[in-house]
Amino acid sequence: MKKNFLGTAFALLAATLFMLGTVFSCDNTFGVFQSIQTEKKQTGTDVFLNASVKSVAEDGSNFYAAMAKIYFRPKTGTGWNVLSVANNTNYFCNGIAGDGTSTVYAAISSNTDNSLLGIYKSTDGGSSWTTVTSTSLSGLAIDGMWLVNGALFVAAHGSPAENNYKLYYDDGSGFALAGAGLGGLTSGVLSVAFDGTSYWAATSSALYKGLAGSMAEEASAGSPKADTKTIGGICADTAAGKVFVTTADGLLYAYQTGSWTHATVKTDLKLGPIAMPGNPSTDYLIIAKSDAYDGYSEFTPSTSTYTEGKDGILVNATASLYASTVYGKPVNGFYGSKDGKSFFIALSAQGSSTYGLYRTDYDSGTSKWSGWTAE
Repeated sequence: MKKNFLGTAFALLAATLFMLGTVFSCDNTFGVFQSIQTEKKQTGTDVFLNASVKSVAEDGSNFYAAMAKIYFRPKTGTGWNVLSVANNTNYFCNGIAGDGTSTVYAAISSNTDNSLLGIYKSTDGGSSWTTVTSTSLSGLAIDGMWLVNGALFVAAHGSPAENNYKLYYDDGSGFALAGAGLGGLTSGVLSVAFDGTSYWAATSSALYKGLAGSMAEEASAGSPKADTKTIGGICADTAAGKVFVTTADGLLYAYQTGSWTHATVKTDLKLGPIAMPGNPSTDYLIIAKSDAYDGYSEFTPSTSTYTEGKDGILVNATASLYASTVYGKPVNGFYGSKDGKSFFIALSAQGSSTYGLYRTDYDSGTSKWSGWTAE
């Protein structure tokens, strides 16, 4: 009986080891089974634990992270604290935008009835604020803000929201529609970019291009609109006068000198927000994706080279890599610092026991990024 029992036990153990070896030798897209065991555990600020960070901004003094409230930390410091906006810390953050050098804007609403309290501007690191809200925004809910090439854009919607999304810009005397067709949009604005000559705005179904105040729909031949694509994100290479647009079926569109081209990033992969870190070159993009794994991928336009986030240049083998930081979490957005030395990823981390904000830093001496560090 003992021999039979031992023989059966060894047989079961061998079968179990065989199955485990089979599982761990499978081609896992993100290598999570292997890499998550070797990656350095991250410890960040509690305010970002299991949190969702909507966006990141900066001025000359601080970095800012938008959640239900705005948190800030000095660029030379490490501690994040709630930002007081116009002597108020009991608010809901609708959006934040900065120019990276001297100015930051914050849109806040009431915690009780969601009414807009105001859009405020600070030029001293948030110590004092002035109001920039105009009556044209009365009764609207603010969805987001972008400070692009010195122009402040505000996305908003009325009630009901259906066919009632809008994009405004600050014309110096108040907020006006960014274009005649931007007052009754079917969906909200995803982002705003500047290509060196024209401003661009993207919704999930359309693109708009032109000077602030006269932006018009861009639907020329070869555009995402002409090809009836669902848009995921937009960014621009200002120096090259080039615009990049992602789609929900894995394509990357590029616009330059009046014409469109497109390439396949990955077939049928839903793509979202997009950014160009800029270092060590401008010939690669960071693209958020929406699938069972979420996270991001990297893409080199000149060679149409697709790289999984875990294998990309923003990570570093001596620091936390991908599986323990970004894996399995939706990406809300990216932010590259004005000096090109820091790059942030804003995530939805609820229920993950990890963080909603990570940063990687660029070393110009080695031409490498440091790897993701929890804020």
